[in-house]
Amino acid sequence: IGMGVRGRWPDMLKLEKWFSRIGAIVIVVIMTYDSSQRPELPLAEFQQSLAPAFWLAVAAVVLGLGVPALFGLSTRDTVTIGVELVVKNILLGVVLARESLAFEAMVPILVFSLFQTPIGVLLLVGWRLLARYGLVTGPQPRGAAVPP
Repeated sequence: IGMGVRGRWPDMLKLEKWFSRIGAIVIVVIMTYDSSQRPELPLAEFQQSLAPAFWLAVAAVVLGLGVPALFGLSTRDTVTIGVELVVKNILLGVVLARESLAFEAMVPILVFSLFQTPIGVLLLVGWRLLARYGLVTGPQPRGAAVPP
């Protein structure tokens, strides 16, 4: 949705940072509220979720970066898709699990968020470092025209 809005209304780019912050706040509020409603943390579900959540995060990075690269997309687009796959879709999982399943169903999503957030940050920081040294195309300045 974000990429579609950005492509259709490039002026919305200036609000992107705020939408990301609001999304992060919503995730934290939902997780905090749901956690406060539970008398105890389901540790068994947490432990069972560690390995699958880690491998899902690794698969998201490999697919999120590999598939766009195979199709010859720019480094910028490849990293964007990788970050979207790794980081931005956690809210959808939390909302779906919260609305349709028991709290224990949210535990794997929360465990996945422990892996996906650092991985997403590393992707962005790594890309910016590579761009700084001219090894990849860097981020465009705020307000710059988005290529078709």
